[in-house]
Amino acid sequence: MHLYRTARDGFTDMGPALRTAFNQRTDDDNLPGVFGPRPALTLAALTVLAIGLGYGLAALIEASDARVLVPVHWPVVLVAVFLALPIRRYLFQTGNTAEADFPWLAASMIPAVALLTLIGLLTGLASGELQPIEDGPGWTVIGSVLIMIAEATSHAAAVTLAAAALCFSRKWFNALMELAVLVFLLRLVLWVFEYILLEIEIVQRILAALLDALLGIRLPSWLGDLSDEFSLAVLMLAINLAVIGATWTVCRDRFGELLATGDVNIVKAVRDAVDPPSEKALQKREAKLEKKARKQAEKAARKAAKNKS
Repeated sequence: MHLYRTARDGFTDMGPALRTAFNQRTDDDNLPGVFGPRPALTLAALTVLAIGLGYGLAALIEASDARVLVPVHWPVVLVAVFLALPIRRYLFQTGNTAEADFPWLAASMIPAVALLTLIGLLTGLASGELQPIEDGPGWTVIGSVLIMIAEATSHAAAVTLAAAALCFSRKWFNALMELAVLVFLLRLVLWVFEYILLEIEIVQRILAALLDALLGIRLPSWLGDLSDEFSLAVLMLAINLAVIGATWTVCRDRFGELLATGDVNIVKAVRDAVDPPSEKALQKREAKLEKKARKQAEKAARKAAKNKS
């Protein structure tokens, strides 16, 4: 429920922002200042080019011996990079950015994210992997469909957070390191969930044990498999939507900080929004920040005294 509330908070703010970005008015956004005189066409071209190059690169890597790069979803990476480049230029080089620019800047990415998600879903549906559960009725194919929908939303979550990580740091190296960590963590989390729910079949085992002990009912194996697939799909969907909503909310709340400092650790901020730290962890973090500020003040005082002498 916390994950879905986090998602709702972000998604309720996206609709008005999207209308602001792509309405017929020219006084409520500055998309031409970011993407040129025909921003909608430029955004469409960048999106299609990034997705095409991404799938092409993925095919080349699949055919080569660079197996370590195969798990990376290259269309997600290239869409994030292609969209981040003009936005970074507007943020850090033009000097025209204001805190009120966030809604239409962020909303400019929504069509690209939606298209990437749709392509991921259609690719999954066309892959021929939609099969009913073994020994189960034909309608159990719904489990595979739900997982493919959840995997498609994972593309949206990844590109949203990746673009935010690239845009919310003036230093390219910091942004790229955050992006690399992000890609690794998302793949790791997905693998862990799939292993726990589909390989270990933990939900199926718990449900079967409870029904057998309480009611003396033995579930058919296909029903347990369907419950595992359904559990995985619901959990993945909740996490993906929460990441998208939390990324939007965190970026909106800290956009002013970005303009003032030029650097915000978005990955950490989103992680805290999705999984709030404990009170003890917050106190430890505050103490660490106070200690760092005290050292910086002492260093500045010593430098001032040295210059005076």
